[in-house]
Amino acid sequence: MFYRKAGDLTGDDREHVEVSALVLHLVQAAIVYLNTRMVQIVLAEPKWRKKLTDAER
Repeated sequence: MFYRKAGDLTGDDREHVEVSALVLHLVQAAIVYLNTRMVQIVLAEPKWRKKLTDAER
């Protein structure tokens, strides 16, 4: 776990805390990318294209 009760990053020194924050941002960006790709894959299927309206797309 990276967080204490107050939500602060824990670590031995400032560099460790900065690297931990960067890693968490990288993980978040990867999750957003994967979610976007999964939605794109589903929307590329003809079955779903027929079900969704323009507003939903």
